Amino acid sequence: MSEINAICTSSNHTTQNNNTPNPVYSVIVPVYNVKPYLSRCLDSILSQTFSDFELIIVDDGSTDGSGQISDEYALKDSRIQVIHQENGGLSAARNTGLDRARGTYVYFADSDDYLKPELLEKGYEQFKQGCDLVAISVTALNTDGTIDHRIHKAAVFDIPTPEKRFDFIVNSLFQYRINWEVWSLIFDRSLIEK
Repeated sequence: MSEINAICTSSNHTTQNNNTPNPVYSVIVPVYNVKPYLSRCLDSILSQTFSDFELIIVDDGSTDGSGQISDEYALKDSRIQVIHQENGGLSAARNTGLDRARGTYVYFADSDDYLKPELLEKGYEQFKQGCDLVAISVTALNTDGTIDHRIHKAAVFDIPTPEKRFDFIVNSLFQYRINWEVWSLIFDRSLIEK
């Protein structure tokens, strides 16, 4: 399990309640048999101090009731849409969510994560300053709830040119100087689409 802290900042069946203009954020949560953790994850997202987001839950063939929990949340909050699909794995679930995403910025949360309330707000503050990507700090927890002590520092990266992006990938991501996991980054969606 992870606690995320911002310090910068088959045939598919769909339940969708969001008929609003494009949100600032798309938060995508792939779900597969995570019933013990799912409510805490979704509650932490819905408790964000920045509320202009859509929450896309991709139920990747869960058999433990996680899909039903997701549907119940969608009935209570119009920002949530739930996509049910046959199990295709984590990457396929994320890609399904990304296909539906309408937000300017994208955050992928794992279904056993929970977010500090200011994560989206602090991330947005950095994007307003012209950032393309926001890396966030992560506190990993052991199954007994103790801190794993592999705490990663957060940072903000300004990578406006192709040359700087290449340098960033080679000298930061590939050298493990920052987290490279998708759940430790908030993306400008245009970067992903390119």
